[in-house]
Amino acid sequence: MLAIGLLEGTNGGSDITWLLWVALGFFALMVVVGWLASRKQKPEVEPDSEKHEHHG
Repeated sequence: MLAIGLLEGTNGGSDITWLLWVALGFFALMVVVGWLASRKQKPEVEPDSEKHEHHG
């Protein structure tokens, strides 16, 4: 955030705003794509260890 503040001070403030919005949009897109990709994968069901134990 310090670097962004310095860039805003040198560029007048309005020139860097579009870059921030592009970065925010790209991050949001990656979050949505990752979420959709994780939903498509079927979770592996681990066998219940209590069912396979032999009590004797």
